[in-house]
Amino acid sequence: TKLEIAGAYECRGRNRVVGAKMSEHATGNALDIRAFVTSTARRFEITRQSADIAFFQGLKSSACLQFRTILGPGSDGYHQDHLHLDLQQRGNGSHFCQWVVE
Repeated sequence: TKLEIAGAYECRGRNRVVGAKMSEHATGNALDIRAFVTSTARRFEITRQSADIAFFQGLKSSACLQFRTILGPGSDGYHQDHLHLDLQQRGNGSHFCQWVVE
């Protein structure tokens, strides 16, 4: 019922690198999620995936179908504590899903 947001709209380059290509956050086309909270106040934190592996495996499967870019733990050093989702269009219509759930 609730998302704990780590980042949303912010006019900046990718990974906050000065001079880098503009981030999807700069167009309002991306969202960073730190945790999910249920109606019973159960919290699913991106940094604690192993505690709820089935939840996160299902979430990854769904996210990788719905969003164009998915970056999470295991993708790179910038996304170890949150899940980045965006709708960046690619010429071939592909999805870029890099998130290690373990």
